[in-house]
Amino acid sequence: MTVTPERADSSPSHPVRVAIVSPTFGGYGGMEAFALALLRQAATRADLDVRLYFKPVRGFALRPELERAMREQGPRIQWVDRASRALWRAVREADVVHAFNASPDVVAAARLAGRPLLVHAINHRVPGASLRQRAWDFCLRRAQRRFYISEFVRRSWEGAATRPGSAVVFPVSELPEGVRPPAERRGFVFAARWIENKGLEVLVEAYAQAGLDPVKSPLRLIGDGPLRERVQARIAALGVRGIERLGFVGAGEKAEAIRSARWLVVPPFLIFFLLVVSRDHSMDNWQWTNGLKLVFGLNFFLAAWCWARVRKAARKVQDISVKHLESALDHVEGGTEEK
Repeated sequence: MTVTPERADSSPSHPVRVAIVSPTFGGYGGMEAFALALLRQAATRADLDVRLYFKPVRGFALRPELERAMREQGPRIQWVDRASRALWRAVREADVVHAFNASPDVVAAARLAGRPLLVHAINHRVPGASLRQRAWDFCLRRAQRRFYISEFVRRSWEGAATRPGSAVVFPVSELPEGVRPPAERRGFVFAARWIENKGLEVLVEAYAQAGLDPVKSPLRLIGDGPLRERVQARIAALGVRGIERLGFVGAGEKAEAIRSARWLVVPPFLIFFLLVVSRDHSMDNWQWTNGLKLVFGLNFFLAAWCWARVRKAARKVQDISVKHLESALDHVEGGTEEK
């Protein structure tokens, strides 16, 4: 797969050329959705000229949902192979390079071309000191700016102290449009990559122990990843009914699944709720610490303050509406109704 980027005008008034380089397995997963959301957002700005380059990785298999999403964006999305001339040309023709993960070929191309480099770390660091891990550590440090999708991911790469030029920037995709009546919504939906520290395994255990109605409260799992075999084996071992594995789905099917659910699972809060409901053994040694008391207390006062403000605003609107109605009635009863 090759690409030949078009050379843009290098005049100072020309939009800044940004090359987003993202690895892909070929499915429409969280990383691909994030990259496409960035591309759509950038299209609304006249000062940016953004191109998205998908780079196939080992095990790549192009799925129809990603192919459809790419067609919708047109020629702004192109393919580059790993460590290829096409990748080098794409980086050289850009003013700024935004790389998803610290891939050595992308980092090397950006530094050799003298282009400012932003690395957005999507995956957490796997413990160990292999040659690959050391190479990625080295490449991550070569970036002028480093974004991490969560504090957990940042700590896995940097430790407790945040390095200069690093920040946690959460990935934001697009929320589904449209609504479903509450009576038509059922159960829970989990949409994320199946990797460690997403709470998926704990969620499956908690759902099984909660004993919820599999028809009224199903659990639909969207996504895929390294934990697939382990999670599937655990579901089979538990013999739990009501868990539906959807795998990678297109944007439309994902949006419909979210609209149709009563709860969108966002770890760890819903998992905590299910653990409490199911009286899971994980809660046996739970400690009511001073810090936790403070958090719950502040949340209570914040909720009370919001309730008071909303109630006050509602009364104000009600008073204004009543005054307008009384004024209109006075005009009618006094014979001064406007014709």
